[in-house]
Amino acid sequence: MNERQGEPKRGNLRILIAHSHYGDYVVGGEGAVMSAEADMLAQHGHEVLRFERTNAQRMGKGLINFIDTARHMYWSPQAYEEIGAVMDEFRPDVLHVHNYHISLTPAVFVAAKRRGIATVMTLHNYRLICPTGQFLRNGKICESCLEGGWAWRPILSRCYPGGGLVKTIAAVHQHRLTKKDKRLADRIDAYIALTNFAAKKHVGAGIPASQMHVKPNFMADPFAGREPSSSGHGAVYLGRLSPEKGVDVLMRAWRGIDYPLSVIGDGPDMGALRAMAPPQVTFTGQLDKRGVLERLEAASFLVLPSLWYEGFPLVLVEAMACGLAIIATDLGGRAEIVPADAGLMCEAGNAASLATAIKTLIGDPALCVWMGENARRFFLERFTAEPNYERLIEIYSAALGHARSSHSEC
Repeated sequence: MNERQGEPKRGNLRILIAHSHYGDYVVGGEGAVMSAEADMLAQHGHEVLRFERTNAQRMGKGLINFIDTARHMYWSPQAYEEIGAVMDEFRPDVLHVHNYHISLTPAVFVAAKRRGIATVMTLHNYRLICPTGQFLRNGKICESCLEGGWAWRPILSRCYPGGGLVKTIAAVHQHRLTKKDKRLADRIDAYIALTNFAAKKHVGAGIPASQMHVKPNFMADPFAGREPSSSGHGAVYLGRLSPEKGVDVLMRAWRGIDYPLSVIGDGPDMGALRAMAPPQVTFTGQLDKRGVLERLEAASFLVLPSLWYEGFPLVLVEAMACGLAIIATDLGGRAEIVPADAGLMCEAGNAASLATAIKTLIGDPALCVWMGENARRFFLERFTAEPNYERLIEIYSAALGHARSSHSEC
């Protein structure tokens, strides 16, 4: 799937955006960010071409398919040839990769560098420095692979999301190949981390600090022309219902709390969570974008009980855009996204700590409204399109400069 958009203006850039979808072109968080950035760049006059593939094409069942996927885990001749042909026709200034996992592989960077194209990679997760991409094992933060030691440790613990042995082996295999190939850093001119926390983790693992840049995710203001309601009632959880999200901790924390909670989303833990949920909890399943915004605007605060670092949870930005106070676990870069006057932090995995924060906001409606107003103001200052565009262009300029200097040294 190659999709061209934008009419180029003199002095503007040709940008090839590459992304490998995890499902059959299902647009998850990373895909949504990729699409939003592509649209934003096109709206500013740059010529943008999307090069999209899906892992569903590679992750079929059966031993033969698994062997073929493993053989091409780090180098896909097909992706190299296909994106090379696109580059020869489109002649981009910049290749911006959001996810190369499985379908694209680092071969896309080689194709770009052999044509003198500047390269940028967004670090949506921690896959470059952790086989599972999450730094999570048995519901707890784990950085053992970052610290070194036995490379195949994750296979014993099956810490890949879902615990599947085959996927764990594949993830560890790709991680080992990435670590062994020291040339990957030479093929990427600029890395984009979504928070300072993530940037420090990757630099600490060996990525050059000079090539590391920090740029948050963003979204268009859903209330352009008006302000969201500040008289909502009830709490919201929005996200996937899977073990790393900590929704089971939220269910335990909600016991004895006489206040409505809407759980928006779906996932493998839906049945178990319904079974343990107190009567004040309502499960809506998946909602479309409009339905989500309506639920958020009608609420008073959002809860993010996640057990892992996360990359940059867009749900926080959505809630802040709607003027909601935030309760989140104190992991990763959450404190960079949610300032102290816009929400409360609690200990990950600790139902009592989470319950205390919840009861604080329920018991003090004025505090909840004040935090929501601050969250809305912070969103407008930091997480809308215009400041994000300016930062992205700065990063592209740095990548182009690095590519030129690297080429002159060859």
